[in-house]
Amino acid sequence: MNNPIHIISVSASHKSDLAELLADYQLELIPYSGQSVAEVQSYKYLPSYFSDPERAAYFIMAGDEVAGFALVNTHTLIEPQAHSIAEFYIKPAFRKQRIGEQAATLVFAKFPGKWEVAQMASNLPVINFWHKVVTHVTHGQFKATVLTNDKWHGPVLIFVYD
Repeated sequence: MNNPIHIISVSASHKSDLAELLADYQLELIPYSGQSVAEVQSYKYLPSYFSDPERAAYFIMAGDEVAGFALVNTHTLIEPQAHSIAEFYIKPAFRKQRIGEQAATLVFAKFPGKWEVAQMASNLPVINFWHKVVTHVTHGQFKATVLTNDKWHGPVLIFVYD
């Protein structure tokens, strides 16, 4: 794919488009979350991404096509005053093309400084993806830990992006 990868802020007028992508994302998480299709609900934090200055929503673009999304906030599990990838999704048709890695780097560049990226303990493909991306963007300079508490169960990567 030769389309340039870039990110754009999701405007309120495209909130429903983001909601559709979030629904697809949540359905893909069913094998890892333990939920059934019937238990999947609309993403409860979606309205906050259009009203809370501590949250940002981006479409990941491959040329002029929406390839996925990234949701960023400052609600971290370990590292105070850091940014967090709350949700990150690449549509299946755009996977295995390094779009996710490029998009993640663009998101980190929007907010230089401390970051946290948490992954579900059972989602090995995502754990591998984030480990690869964070290793690349930090040249291996990050902290990896595993949380098992009432807030999170799974790996968390902590790093600084300059």
